[in-house]
Amino acid sequence: MKTITLGRSGLEVPRIAFGTWQLGGDWARVNGVKLYTDGSLGARTAALREPYADDPSNSGMLRYSDEQLSEVVGLADSKGYQVIIHAIGDRAVEQAVTALAGVTGGELIVKDTVTEDLRMIRLVFDRLGLRTVMGGPNVVRGGSHSGNVAAADLARDGLLDVLSSDYVPASLLGGVFALHHRHGIALPRAVAMVSRNPAEAVGLPDRGRLVPGMRADLVWVRPLALSDGTVHPVVRAVWRQGRRVVWA
Repeated sequence: MKTITLGRSGLEVPRIAFGTWQLGGDWARVNGVKLYTDGSLGARTAALREPYADDPSNSGMLRYSDEQLSEVVGLADSKGYQVIIHAIGDRAVEQAVTALAGVTGGELIVKDTVTEDLRMIRLVFDRLGLRTVMGGPNVVRGGSHSGNVAAADLARDGLLDVLSSDYVPASLLGGVFALHHRHGIALPRAVAMVSRNPAEAVGLPDRGRLVPGMRADLVWVRPLALSDGTVHPVVRAVWRQGRRVVWA
């Protein structure tokens, strides 16, 4: 793979990710760069300020130095890309927010934070125009499979902006209905986490809301009450730009 070397930090990055070209089209486009600052809690690689309680010699790992991350974020932003950062541990979150704070312009996203300072981070994110993103499977299964913070808890506290499909695409709809029926989140607010909010965050202003002049991408969903008391969303029809493309 061809790489380019960044000037200040000497970090090598793939040329394909930071070239002067961009892919795009009606069905797929490339307009973002995802970075990983640390690992996971389960593997004890999430970067923490303090050592792990069950492993006093280990406080996780950072994939970049502070200078390297700041330079990569600045380069991506200068190319017009959205920046999405995976940051699990509190030390990684601190590094990510610091790097993003050095960038002016553009909508930037931070993913999956676990820290005791969540409300303070919410204020920082609002000031910087950042968005918090968590996976739909976290909501559907009732919590993180790796010991991370529960997405529903953040949603109840007003700290979650966007649900992503992560590794289960169907979790977008499932997550919306779980947030509403299990956790009392207003349905319009839950729907916005998979429609308006992500569209705004990634720079797609022509979709995500049902107002005149928008794309008219619609999903007709029937809530199905199951015997165990849960509600399962069943897709009945899909419209793309006002034309029905799926009918069930």
